[in-house]
Amino acid sequence: MNFSDLGIDADLVEALASKSIIEPFPIQEQTIPIALTGQDIIGQAKTGTGKTFGFGLPLIQRLGLDPEPGVKALIVVPTRELAVQVIQEILAVILVEVHQHLHIAVGREAVPLLLQGGTELLVIEYLAVADEH
Repeated sequence: MNFSDLGIDADLVEALASKSIIEPFPIQEQTIPIALTGQDIIGQAKTGTGKTFGFGLPLIQRLGLDPEPGVKALIVVPTRELAVQVIQEILAVILVEVHQHLHIAVGREAVPLLLQGGTELLVIEYLAVADEH
């Protein structure tokens, strides 16, 4: 099985191949077809087994090559470090090769872009508030 078999567009498959990413991991085989239909997904897999591309490839593909301005996708992660990691993975393979125009904002600095309608993909960390009682 390859990424084309899962429904990923040729331009993204070529971008992955340019980074020597040819065959999907099991989590990607399970999540990509579902995510491409627009359904929400929840997946669990060990670190380093491809979760980011499991949701990131369908997300970028569904955004299209020329999305209208304004937030179209929101990725919520538990820490800022993970937010940065997700963006770095998506940028390194997908956006550099294919979607160079896509505006991405991470964390708190995303607020001004969000208010101006200047980002299509927003990656933020959720804030946990401890109960002091």
